[in-house]
Amino acid sequence: MPSLKISANRGTLLLEIIISVALFSLVITSVFSLVVGNEEIVGKTTAQRQSLYKISGIHEEALVSLEKNNLDKIATSTFISPCIIELTSNDDRIKFGSLFVEKIYTRGIEGDCGGFEPKGNWSDVTTETLPDIHIPLKPIDIFTQEKVNAADSIGPLIFCAMNDFGAQLAVYSNESSLPTLVATSSLPGVTGSFPYALSIFYFDSKIYIGTHRTAGNEFHIFDVSIPSTPVWLGSLELNHNINSITIKPPYAYLATSGNIHDLIIVDITDPKRLIRAVNIDLPGTHDSLSIFLKGPHLYLGKKRNTLGQPEFFVLNISSSTPSLVGTYKTDTSINSMRVFGDLAFLGTNSGIQIIDISDLKNIKNIAQYIPSLSISLIDYDFNSIYASSNTTIYKLLPRHDSH
Repeated sequence: MPSLKISANRGTLLLEIIISVALFSLVITSVFSLVVGNEEIVGKTTAQRQSLYKISGIHEEALVSLEKNNLDKIATSTFISPCIIELTSNDDRIKFGSLFVEKIYTRGIEGDCGGFEPKGNWSDVTTETLPDIHIPLKPIDIFTQEKVNAADSIGPLIFCAMNDFGAQLAVYSNESSLPTLVATSSLPGVTGSFPYALSIFYFDSKIYIGTHRTAGNEFHIFDVSIPSTPVWLGSLELNHNINSITIKPPYAYLATSGNIHDLIIVDITDPKRLIRAVNIDLPGTHDSLSIFLKGPHLYLGKKRNTLGQPEFFVLNISSSTPSLVGTYKTDTSINSMRVFGDLAFLGTNSGIQIIDISDLKNIKNIAQYIPSLSISLIDYDFNSIYASSNTTIYKLLPRHDSH
C-alpha cells in the first residue's frame, strides 16, 4: 500500500495514512469506476487511459494538499477509535473511503486500540458471564485480585496501581494461565494516611501513575523499557486524588478530586521538571472519576450529581485552551468508559450505559444493562464490551454479532 506522512496543524502530530490501492493508486485495474463532475465513467481500454490521467492529477493534488496540512480541501476526517481515523472525500471527482493511523499515539500504546467502530444494534445485546481469568481483557483479569486498584496491559505485561504502601506499582506477566509477578516498586516520598495508587496508564515505555491525596507527590512517571526493573523518573504534587489518567504528548490529562480542578493538564515533556499547565473547572463539585481520549475530544466522567448537573463531559483539546463541547446527565457515577465511533460505553454505579454521541449538542441514551450492579471497569474490543463487577466479568455483544 502507498503511504503518506503529514504533519497535522497541532504541534508535531504525525499521521500515517494507509490508503488502499483502489483510492489514489496510479495502477488501475481493467475495470474501474470514477466520478468526474456528475458523469460516472465505467469502462476499459481508451476510457481507462483517459481516466488514468485524470486520477493521476487528482492524486498529485491530494499529495500537495496533504503535505501542506490542507486536508479539509479534499477530505473529512473522523476518529472512529483512539488510533484510527476514517477519511471521506470532499471531492466530487472521486469516491473513496480510507483510514488514517495516528502514528505517534498508536505506537505509544503499542497498538492497544480496541479495534474499529461498533457495528450492529446495541439496544439489543446478548450477555454472558466469563471466568475471572479470561482473554482478551487482561486488566480485568486481575482487577478482581486483592490490592489492585487499576491496571493497564501491553502485550503479555500488566501494569498495576496497587493498594500497597511498599509497592504501589506492580508488573505482572500474563503469559501463563495465572498472572506472575515480574517487578514491584514504591513511590518515592509517598507516605501519610493514604499512600496507595489509584490510577495508571502506559505510554511509550513509560508508566504514569496517580495516587490518593496524601503526604508526598500524587503524580509519578516510571521508565518501564525494562519491565523487570522500573526506573522512577519524576513526580509532581497536585494535592488531589488522581482517579484516572490518559496521555497525549506533550500532556498528561488527569481526572481528579479537585472541586475546581476537575481536569488537570500536566506538561510531561521533561519528567524531571513536570509542569502543571492547565486546570479545568467543570459544572458541579463532584469528583472526576474516569477519562478517555479519542482524537481532538477528551471524555470525562464524574460522580453522580444530585443537583441536576451532568456527569458526562466532552472537551475539545485541539487548542491550548480546552473547550466544553458536550454534556450528558447519566444520573449515576461513571467509574470507567470507552468511546468508539459514535458510541460511548459507560461503566457506572447503575450498570452499563450506552449513549449516542454523534451529535455532541444532543447526546442520547441508547440502552442500559445490568442496572442493579456497579461496574468498576469497562473495555471495548472488536465489537464486544467487557465489564467487571466485583469478581464477575460480563461480555456484551449486539445480537447480530453474537459469535
